[in-house]
Amino acid sequence: MIEAEFGAKAAQAHALLAELAALVSSDTSATLAVEVLPEILGAGRQADLLTCRLIERADRSDTYAGDGAASTQAFVRQISGESDSWISKRVQVGRALADRMPVTAKAFEAGDLGLDHAHVIQQATKDLQEDLAADLEAFLAQHAAPLTPKQLRVVAEELLAAAAPEQSADDAARKRAAQHLHLHLHLHLSETLDGRWRLDGSLDAEAGLIIAKTIAEYLRKPDPEGDLLTESIGSRRAEALVQIARHASAHAESCNGEGGGRHTVVVGLSHQALLDGLGTAGTPEGQRLPAAAARRMACDAGIIPAVFGSDSEILDFGRRTRTIPNGLRHFIVARDGGCVWPGCDRPPSFTEAHHREEWFRDQGETEPENLDLLSTHHHHKVHEGGWNMTIGEDPDRNPWFWPPDGRPPLQGHRRPLLRMPGQTPRRT
Repeated sequence: MIEAEFGAKAAQAHALLAELAALVSSDTSATLAVEVLPEILGAGRQADLLTCRLIERADRSDTYAGDGAASTQAFVRQISGESDSWISKRVQVGRALADRMPVTAKAFEAGDLGLDHAHVIQQATKDLQEDLAADLEAFLAQHAAPLTPKQLRVVAEELLAAAAPEQSADDAARKRAAQHLHLHLHLHLSETLDGRWRLDGSLDAEAGLIIAKTIAEYLRKPDPEGDLLTESIGSRRAEALVQIARHASAHAESCNGEGGGRHTVVVGLSHQALLDGLGTAGTPEGQRLPAAAARRMACDAGIIPAVFGSDSEILDFGRRTRTIPNGLRHFIVARDGGCVWPGCDRPPSFTEAHHREEWFRDQGETEPENLDLLSTHHHHKVHEGGWNMTIGEDPDRNPWFWPPDGRPPLQGHRRPLLRMPGQTPRRT
């Protein structure tokens, strides 16, 4: 097949799959879905095989360098937007199919196995002597069809242990060493495609006890008015971890002797997003966060908002003077005694200073008359949760919180550290 014809057929295949994808909707019958799914899955396997082979051809030449890419990995990332692990798997399988896995290639072409099966075979045979690798590759490819990739990996490990015990023992030793390191201390933090963050890891006994005890110290009580999602133990533990990080960041800055250094975050957002809290704000590192969250964090955190107009010109650049000075914070702590939300028992160290008139959007002043202490949880409710806050006319100027669903407002309370003689705490 000449190159022009091959390119035309690839374009036709792309267009056909796009057309089929567009035809599937909530009106598509389940019967049709069940009937055609095997065909589409088979087409997907052929697309994976074709991708591996095309990447292998590009990998064995320097044609991709014409676009300025420094490597095959960079080239495929540039044209696909996929992750390095996605690309690496296809590079490895593509090379192995071309060099030393003929039986796997035939089974892949027949649709008897998929990309993950081929990757298992490639990994199992990559370090073996040529004859043993060929025998193991042929056996695994011939028996892969009814197995999942995980089951195929188990078969490969058992066969390798019987045919090459020394090789198997070395692999087991490396795995045990890796597991030992993993079980000792491990933490993985990554940003997901929807702008959220995923955190997972493994701690030894000592570290686990320290972390668990600290999170328990910061754990707030569940809110009876809250929903099951935000009041779950997992959600409240996550809030506690964020609060610990806030305290650690603030402590690092105070030890440094001056704010506005390495813990300061500059975010860019449009003027409209600043006004209505809709849309997102961006950091210089390319991360995104909701505009409403940036507005809330501008109350009392190391966030500097840079506001852009419709032509990407900077309309204003925030200053960090909204961050509450220690003397002023001590005054507010003495006045409020902790979170002023009704029923909240969070002490001052677990609170943030909320600007009633937002510091950046409304030019609100960083003065006692414009500040109230709220826990992180309740600060979220005021900024992103739709709750409105007003101040009463009573002597303590206690706040009122108005729910977004129109229910009657709830009266908050301040807990002054010092009251005048004869003055008793009010019940709210």
